[in-house]
Amino acid sequence: MKYSTFGGKVVEFQTSFRVGVGKPSPEADRAARTQANKDRHEWWLRSCKSNCNLVQGAARSRGELFDWDSCYNKCLAEEPQRR
Repeated sequence: MKYSTFGGKVVEFQTSFRVGVGKPSPEADRAARTQANKDRHEWWLRSCKSNCNLVQGAARSRGELFDWDSCYNKCLAEEPQRR
């Protein structure tokens, strides 16, 4: 830790890692890509739900009607294509 010239404390951290160590594994690569796609999709579902809940709350506070299912389905339809 050291003091910054702009004031305050700064923490510096260094590390190293090796890329390409070990034997390539097409199976492990495929499994990692599949899991990443699944995680991305689950994140999208949670985000759609959260966004629609937020907009619904705003609509309620203004006394406006809000179709939550329509919001959610529209959001789901806008999900980028999974590869």
